[in-house]
Amino acid sequence: MSETNDDPQVELVVDGRPLALAPFVRQIIAATVFGLVGALKGGENAREIRLALRRGDPASR
Repeated sequence: MSETNDDPQVELVVDGRPLALAPFVRQIIAATVFGLVGALKGGENAREIRLALRRGDPASR
């Protein structure tokens, strides 16, 4: 599978380190996130989405 201009641009950074993603993984992540955001009011026509996730401090639970 080769990269084309239609392939989504997905960057995954874990603990400050970028992870290499295969085209299939990029497609899965993009389809999932765009699908979820597209279902939200105001997210129907999103072209760029920025998402940051952090685990909560287990000690604070």
